[in-house]
Amino acid sequence: MLSKIKDFLSSRNWIFADGKNTGVITFALGGNNGSYQCVVDVREDFDTFLFVTFNGNGCPNEKIPMMLDLINRLNIYLSYGNFEIDIQSRQIKFRTSIILKGFELNDEIIAEVIDRNIWLMDFTSPHFMKLMYGNTGSLEIYNELIPSSTQEIEQ
Repeated sequence: MLSKIKDFLSSRNWIFADGKNTGVITFALGGNNGSYQCVVDVREDFDTFLFVTFNGNGCPNEKIPMMLDLINRLNIYLSYGNFEIDIQSRQIKFRTSIILKGFELNDEIIAEVIDRNIWLMDFTSPHFMKLMYGNTGSLEIYNELIPSSTQEIEQ
């Protein structure tokens, strides 16, 4: 699995490095709305492919409760992947993973996992920044991101 992912990243001319742990690759990318640290974690023994994109901006301590509220609201809406915040480092990340048991990993699957993950982090990044460094509350940001009613999902 890991060699297929490395081949995929190389085909895009992305520069990456092996992580400290076996099965881990790290790289940085610039999006439309920021720069992101990305981590691939392949666990061959569990047939899993995990991909994480870090926002790159630490959430101010006083905004963590609002960020937790926003992330929780967004995660309820998401059908694939989830946002997280590490309380100690204050780093926001988006993670996606798939279990490949019975499936053959190919470039299409790799692209779906990686591209959707990076796109969502890049799309939400300005909204996270607005919450962290502005005067807008979590519910207002959520309503900007998810303008349609989510009553069916939330019931």
